Amino acid sequence: MMLKLEGISKSFGNKENEPIKTVLNNVTFNVERGEMVAVCGKSGAGKSTLLHILGLLDRPTAGTYRWDDIVLSDEHNDKYLSKIRNEKIGFILQDYGLIEDQTVFDNVALPLMLGTTKLSEIKSKVKKALETVGMLEFTNSMACVLSGGEKQRTAIARALVNEPELILADEPTGALDGENSSIILNSFLKINEMGVTIVIVTHDEDVANMCNRIIRIVDGKIDHIPPNPPL
Repeated sequence: MMLKLEGISKSFGNKENEPIKTVLNNVTFNVERGEMVAVCGKSGAGKSTLLHILGLLDRPTAGTYRWDDIVLSDEHNDKYLSKIRNEKIGFILQDYGLIEDQTVFDNVALPLMLGTTKLSEIKSKVKKALETVGMLEFTNSMACVLSGGEKQRTAIARALVNEPELILADEPTGALDGENSSIILNSFLKINEMGVTIVIVTHDEDVANMCNRIIRIVDGKIDHIPPNPPL
């Protein structure tokens, strides 16, 4: 087992006279290594908050988050969690999150530039990531001239360049047409076949149906969790 959430809750609003809003309520599920899992639900159901907790961008108000045999808790400082996040997790956003006035190469290389990777290794890693998503020919193109689908493939390459164990994607096809959505989904399938675990937040049933499992969340609670399939 790779990830396990037990009784995870998240509330906001603890200031004086500010009502407390519970966004996640006693969420429990696990993700096996090598799975591709969809998290589905209506807007405001708590999907993005759940993804932020999975990605160590936010801490739960209550509950336990296990990564393999490690319990990630308040005892771990931000530096420790940041190290796990930077080395083991890749993020993909609906709005791509690219630096528009930088090249595709520079955007994909950014996570490596923030670390201690040697320049020669950066070049080879970026090339490999771009080849995986079919964007090698755009290496020197500026991000601002790319189409939506090309920007998302660049974002996927950036998430992949550190060779993460887990990729978290927040509505990755939400801004794309059907043809580009299909290209992006095929990229995810290819990456998953490489052994990378993927969790996708989506409201698109076509996207969800391509995953191993669909976890549905309603008003901050898990509505349905199918059993883990054999991998």
